[in-house]
Amino acid sequence: MKKGWLHKNLYGDVFSAVGKNLPLVGGTVLLDILFFFVLYFLQRSMSALVPSLPASGGIALSFSVIAVMLLDFFIVLFLYSLFKYSVLHLIRKMEKNSELDFRMLSRFYGMNLLLMAIFMAVYLAIGGILQSGLRPEFLQIMAIVLSVIFFLFTYTWLNIAHSLFAASWKTEGVLRKSLSILFRKIPFYASVFVFSIAVLLGFGIAYYLAGMGLQKFGGDVQIFVQIFTVLNVIVFYGLLVLNRIGFYRSLSKGE
Repeated sequence: MKKGWLHKNLYGDVFSAVGKNLPLVGGTVLLDILFFFVLYFLQRSMSALVPSLPASGGIALSFSVIAVMLLDFFIVLFLYSLFKYSVLHLIRKMEKNSELDFRMLSRFYGMNLLLMAIFMAVYLAIGGILQSGLRPEFLQIMAIVLSVIFFLFTYTWLNIAHSLFAASWKTEGVLRKSLSILFRKIPFYASVFVFSIAVLLGFGIAYYLAGMGLQKFGGDVQIFVQIFTVLNVIVFYGLLVLNRIGFYRSLSKGE
């Protein structure tokens, strides 16, 4: 592998694609916002449903609560799949003109179900490792290390799998191929996190320096914190959008 995601050609290509397709990028942002609104109202509905369950207690109540939780999980994952399916279509449209159809949505949903099952199995395995009698002084460090590895693994595999799906609009062999790509191109995808960490670190330094200057000159700290909190959300979300497009374009160009 001769090029990473931070290679100037590909890095410039991502920003160029964003600049040339602002309506499509804006569409992905609107879909994300709409998804979170739908998710919010769904969770409120589910929260209202749980207290309405019969309060007789016992096994029946336990099964009822579990059933509601499972229903909530499957609905949330379906909504995520629906919105991500639409987002991937817009990202794909940055390269090739295509019409949105939902014939592959059920397979995309099934692929996400399988991914979630694998991620849950890995999560439980990590929990088993942490409960295997490690010395207390190593337990906290091991928990942090494994949590970081788990996040990087799931985030990267998910994005590679979704990008491969978007590139071919097929699910056959996507999980196997995406896992193979993940392990074969670890330095390539590590550069995504290097870039993201560098941006967040730079933002953190700017926050610290601005805060020190504000304290020195007696500015309004509360307003400063509120502004930087909003900016932090914007920067973090912007990185997610940028990386999402970068994953797809790197795979579609065979990097």
